[in-house]
Amino acid sequence: MDYDVLIVGSGPAGSTAAALLAKAGHRVAMVGSQPFPCKPAGIGWVGAQAAPLLESLGASRAVLNRPIADITFLSADLAKAASPRTRETPGYFIDRAAFENALIESATSAGAHAIHGATVTDVSLREKNVEARFRDRDPIQGRILLLANGRSSALVGRIGLTATSGRCWAAYFCTPTGTPPARDKGKISIILGLTRDGGYGLALSAAGQLTVAVSVPGTRADAVSRLTRLCASLAEGERIPAGVDPQPDRLVIVPPPLNALEMETHVGKHALLIGEAGGFVAALSNEGVVPAMWSASIAAKVVTSALKSPQSQDKLMTFDTRWRLEMAEYLRSPNTDMQFLVPLIFSNQPMADRMAAAFFRGDSI
Repeated sequence: MDYDVLIVGSGPAGSTAAALLAKAGHRVAMVGSQPFPCKPAGIGWVGAQAAPLLESLGASRAVLNRPIADITFLSADLAKAASPRTRETPGYFIDRAAFENALIESATSAGAHAIHGATVTDVSLREKNVEARFRDRDPIQGRILLLANGRSSALVGRIGLTATSGRCWAAYFCTPTGTPPARDKGKISIILGLTRDGGYGLALSAAGQLTVAVSVPGTRADAVSRLTRLCASLAEGERIPAGVDPQPDRLVIVPPPLNALEMETHVGKHALLIGEAGGFVAALSNEGVVPAMWSASIAAKVVTSALKSPQSQDKLMTFDTRWRLEMAEYLRSPNTDMQFLVPLIFSNQPMADRMAAAFFRGDSI
């Protein structure tokens, strides 16, 4: 066989798994559909758990641009505001492209073979190996397959798994603010109650960049419409610079993630489903980087055990139990009525503090 492990996807989940498995001495191939290095994608954020995950890969924490300190909750009409108190750093601003490039570099530095700009069109799970096929290059084979190619992966069904999609579409766009990066310390505003059924908005600025995003139940069109209206409201309320317009060529539309907690299993024959491809996304914030890396780190330990065992499939089956024990609480939606909770955040400081901990760290409200 060409490799011990084939990884489809070079995002946070795929790169994390590739780095950890290569560091453990395994022959790893990681296939990414995008060229390397990644194109600039603007400013984003990750939870604080990203820091120790980066350290486990040997990646520099310099890609965590700066800690998030200035947080504001806003009501949907922008008339009410609350500033939560945080005892610890809740998260970090990141340059999306620089962050993903650093993860890919950590994988290749560890010895993983990266194949960039190639799309896996099909996979076959055989008795003793797996095979990934491409449109314009020879297939590759390995002992174990990790699917980590993002939301709405067309290959999930090919490894015999079924999945339930979530309900929230996301839309965002990034644009320069004109503020010199050195003077832009960063701030993040979270607009709660954007829809009656749990939608929220986000406006963050750091390093001279602005990102406005929404996550709302409904359709793709609903997400785009809600983002446009939110930008207009934020500009009118002087929360973002005037004239900010989410032009269609700058929009990024993200389909609803799968729901990891509702999937019966993430284990196929010689295969695991990780990252956003497996629905590892925080339910409250829709943040996928930390849970993607987290699920990949668990998968790397399981795969290492499987590669050493004559009963490799039995070892792979432990992935379902292990991720649920470690990650279920982080991924679970708050067990409360958000429509009832949101007004309390603007009148009760402890409730605002708890909401921030739930949003950024996955804590229970």
